[in-house]
Amino acid sequence: MLVRPIRALAAHARALEEGRFQQQIDSGRGDELGDLMRSMGALGASLAAHDRDVRRLAYVDSLTGLPNRLMLREALARAMMVGRSSGTGIALLFVDLDDFKRINDTLGHDAGDEALAQIAHRLEARLAVIRLPAQPDVTGSTGDMVARFGGDEFVALLFGGDLRARARQFAESVFDAVREPLSAGGRSVHLNASIGITLFPDDGDDPQQLL
Repeated sequence: MLVRPIRALAAHARALEEGRFQQQIDSGRGDELGDLMRSMGALGASLAAHDRDVRRLAYVDSLTGLPNRLMLREALARAMMVGRSSGTGIALLFVDLDDFKRINDTLGHDAGDEALAQIAHRLEARLAVIRLPAQPDVTGSTGDMVARFGGDEFVALLFGGDLRARARQFAESVFDAVREPLSAGGRSVHLNASIGITLFPDDGDDPQQLL
């Protein structure tokens, strides 16, 4: 009656130490050991929530909600590893907003942030149109992703399918999306973009080379 729950508590503590926060622990007892086991269970749930928050801060751009540069690099490395073994190609599209500094200089950085958030939403919407329905989970989502690389730069990763056709279609839709007027700082803002495209394995065999 005493040794078994103590062993369960020790096992639960080891699981928490190893980062396995979702382990369940039987806390049906009504004595002090039961209270301790319930407290350990609550600690695991709290640590799991904290871990999710930390991962979000590490991998998600706070302004746009898109994956950030770190998550993109890790996703690209995983996609290339899967691509080498399966023969699946990858396309990277680097989207740079032209003369974006003009918005920050004339309307202020808050207006620039508004414009970036709107552009991010539009890029995600355009990617959803060409996203393949059943790709391996190499990017943490469905195989394709768009990330904020930094400043006014975005990168889309396309995994599998007819990459040249998909990259061309996405690039054309991005031009259309960026050229649609934005509302920033109470003003109508017009932008354009430059897009560069590289393909794996045609143009490079490591993430940095492709970028």
